[in-house]
Amino acid sequence: VGNVDALLVKPGGHREHVFLRGGIVGHQLPPPRQAELQLAPGDLLVFTTDGIRVGVTQDVDPELAPEVIAEWVLARGVLGHDDALVLGAGFA
Repeated sequence: VGNVDALLVKPGGHREHVFLRGGIVGHQLPPPRQAELQLAPGDLLVFTTDGIRVGVTQDVDPELAPEVIAEWVLARGVLGHDDALVLGAGFA
């Protein structure tokens, strides 16, 4: 739990920011809520923590493998003052 951002990339390049809620366990954690996201074959989700520069995921190439995208985002987006995590997940 923490400040996490997500981007949904559809085939053809359409990009949609996925609204997630931030918070810190034991401090300012908002109440959980349920949400649904419709995925289709070829969709790509890229999750980043707040140790990654905002907006760096906008330039990802959806034709690359999710693990390559994660490495690309890490190489270009690490802020250096916080932990950083990137998860790329493709829907087949």
